Amino acid sequence: MTKTKLRQAVEDLGKLRAEKAAIAAAERQLTGQITEALLASTADQVASAHYVAQLAAATTLTIDPKRLRRKADDKTFMACVRIDTKTARRHFTVAQLAKLGTTGESVRLRISPRPGR
Repeated sequence: MTKTKLRQAVEDLGKLRAEKAAIAAAERQLTGQITEALLASTADQVASAHYVAQLAAATTLTIDPKRLRRKADDKTFMACVRIDTKTARRHFTVAQLAKLGTTGESVRLRISPRPGR
């Protein structure tokens, strides 16, 4: 790819990501409006010409880790545990955590507006 084409590709990708962010914001706003209207009415759904919006209830279960620890044997407890690296970093240095696990690397492409534009 030539430098000119690469610059244009960067420009196109930046515009697409900006449009995607604007669409996501519009979606959140419309979702909120429709949800609010349905909750205020006696209906749990509304249909348009091509789509149906329906309220759906979800149940979440949050387990108290201290209570689980008291009830479960070591093997069961360890099978249930999931380590949150962000929280672990509050208690250990990155070097200490690296000794306890594995490190992976990934490459991402960041696109941001140029200053002054």
